[in-house]
Amino acid sequence: MAETISTNETVVGLPTFVAFRSKSKATFMHYLDRNEESEHYFECMSCKKEALDDQSPLVKLRLEPAAHNDKSLVHIRCCSNGKYLQGESRYRTLCIAATADQPTEDPAQDTCTLFQLEVLPPKDGQMVVVRLLHVHSKKYLIPLSNGVVSAYSTKYDGQRGLDHFQVYPLETSSEVKEEEKEEEEEAKKAAGGEEEAVKEEAGEETTEKRDDDDNEVMIERLRREVEAKDREIKDRDEAIQRKDKEIGDMKMEVEKMKAVEMMNEVEEKVVEMEKVVKEVEISKLKSEVEEMGKVVKEKDEEIAMKDRELEAKSDEIDELEAVLEELRGKVEKLKHALAILVRSA
Repeated sequence: MAETISTNETVVGLPTFVAFRSKSKATFMHYLDRNEESEHYFECMSCKKEALDDQSPLVKLRLEPAAHNDKSLVHIRCCSNGKYLQGESRYRTLCIAATADQPTEDPAQDTCTLFQLEVLPPKDGQMVVVRLLHVHSKKYLIPLSNGVVSAYSTKYDGQRGLDHFQVYPLETSSEVKEEEKEEEEEAKKAAGGEEEAVKEEAGEETTEKRDDDDNEVMIERLRREVEAKDREIKDRDEAIQRKDKEIGDMKMEVEKMKAVEMMNEVEEKVVEMEKVVKEVEISKLKSEVEEMGKVVKEKDEEIAMKDRELEAKSDEIDELEAVLEELRGKVEKLKHALAILVRSA
């Protein structure tokens, strides 16, 4: 059932704390903490985990209106780590990650944290549906096949609804009231300080004790501010160290990817060279076979000629043998005649 959006609304008419549910994936957009499965996309937003519901702390987001005349522009803050969503290039993809410590409203900077919420025309009995535009890249957010949310599409995807997100208001009015209470107290303290300053200028407070008390209050206030600044600096230093480590890890991953790409290119070159060498060898073998064929043909012709010559010689021998046989017969006849003559003599 759709929930009524009426209290603690932002300038775009949505509640301060929400969860976005992808219509195409049927899962909630959630923060990726560090684990083996999502190490490469640590701190990115994803729509992969199906078991999460709107009560999970990983899906809780805070919408903060931008200091801009366009009421549809907001900063989106992840409640899991307290950081703002921005675009980050991960593995040649513009992923949406909760990594910005402070909001940035300059659309020209790649660290810009502005998002434009386009509320689609509502339908009776259905939940509010929005499209999220990353202002810097001018691309709409969609969950990729691996679930990671990316600033990907520049066109309206009304048919498949890849860029459609349902809005789930979260029960966080107590948190908003607590923040409002803290703001009121800070405003009262500031107003009280100004009032005391006016009274001092007007000469309404003249006792040295009151001056000492004011000094002690001011010193205590300054001490607290210094402590707060020290904590802020420490937090920033830790954040910088984490960033440095992440950058180092990313550089190592990039170097590994480059090495793998170079190896793949070398292997492809080797395969191409092997193909060329094989083609050259085959061409040479074909040429040699053709030459050998010519030689064999010539030899066959020579053998045929010799065979013909042998046949001619064989015929001549046969004729000579016939003549020789005839001469032998004549010799025998002469010998016989000679013998008769000798006997008669």
